[in-house]
Amino acid sequence: MPAVIRIDQVGLPAGVAGQSRSDGLDTGALVTLTSTGGGVTHTFTLLWVPDADTTAVSSLAPTGTPSVWTFTPDTGVFGTYRIELIVDAGLPTEDRSVRLFSIRTAAKSLRIPALNERADPRATLDLDGVDQIESSEDNEPEAGGPFAAGNYGGWYRSLRELYEAVEAGSSGAPTGPAGGQLGGTYPNPTVVGITEAGGPTALSMGSVADTYFLARAGGTVVGAIPVSGGQLGGTYPSFDVRGIRETSGPTLLTNGSISDGQITRRVGSTFVGQNLSSNLAIHDTQTGTTPKMVGAVWLDICTLQTASRVLLGTAAGGTATLELRRFTGGTLIYTFSATGALQSVALSPATAIAAADWYELYLYGSALGTVTLLEGVHIEVR
Repeated sequence: MPAVIRIDQVGLPAGVAGQSRSDGLDTGALVTLTSTGGGVTHTFTLLWVPDADTTAVSSLAPTGTPSVWTFTPDTGVFGTYRIELIVDAGLPTEDRSVRLFSIRTAAKSLRIPALNERADPRATLDLDGVDQIESSEDNEPEAGGPFAAGNYGGWYRSLRELYEAVEAGSSGAPTGPAGGQLGGTYPNPTVVGITEAGGPTALSMGSVADTYFLARAGGTVVGAIPVSGGQLGGTYPSFDVRGIRETSGPTLLTNGSISDGQITRRVGSTFVGQNLSSNLAIHDTQTGTTPKMVGAVWLDICTLQTASRVLLGTAAGGTATLELRRFTGGTLIYTFSATGALQSVALSPATAIAAADWYELYLYGSALGTVTLLEGVHIEVR
């Protein structure tokens, strides 16, 4: 009976009876060998296996069906398994056939021939019939070319593939899967990790959202955004300043509550809002003790509030007159005359004070050019 081999592997389409195949998987999946030509006895033998395979030969065994055998190749091994089938051994009907099961290389998809692969030495372009194809152990057809109906050139095709790959690699970009800290495939791999300068430690790349910065989290580089702390508050990218550090000390000063129109004042380690106030004191240049004012004095002050007051008084025998005028247009808002002891005077009327304007205080004596002695003047703007 004729010896006809069909080769199948878990995860692959069904094989073709009498035909070698080179699409094997390096996953270690079970390979099934079936004798499809009939006969009384069926014996499979592995004449050659890839150098790195340590399990195929010892695992080759018949199943419950005498014409079906299986073996388990090693995982991650590339090369060719040279399989012989003997049908009806020792009988007048004995027949033999050798076919190849190949697992191509991962990077270049090259088929590594088995030792002593055979083909018809007489085969040529003119002598390429069924007998030559049958005699070639590697008889798997290929698309186009002289071997479209079946390979009669034996290992010549594998040698040709090798030369073509070497030639392409000498002038073109690399191909195949990338490794290490590169992912994807050549010629366009992706960077999936980095190695730090110190250590060195290989860091893998995690998820990085748009606008985020890179930060290390253990052995992974991930996306992160700055967080507020110290004298910064709020969230990125719009932090707010909540304090300052003085140059001497240094002391950290925080910001407290500051209302509109107030100036800032340090209280302990905090800046708080403070109503604007100022003092006017004109001293006697001869004695250095008796306050006095000669003629008239103008004071430009900032925006007033309706609760602003003036503390005004004179020495005995003196008279001082205070006028409050709006800076814009010089409109007289309020006038008051003081004689003697200090008096607290409200700047009235409240309804005449505009919060968005500037004002001036005009102080003068009882007669222009006379000396008016001031007990003291204190202006408080609230």
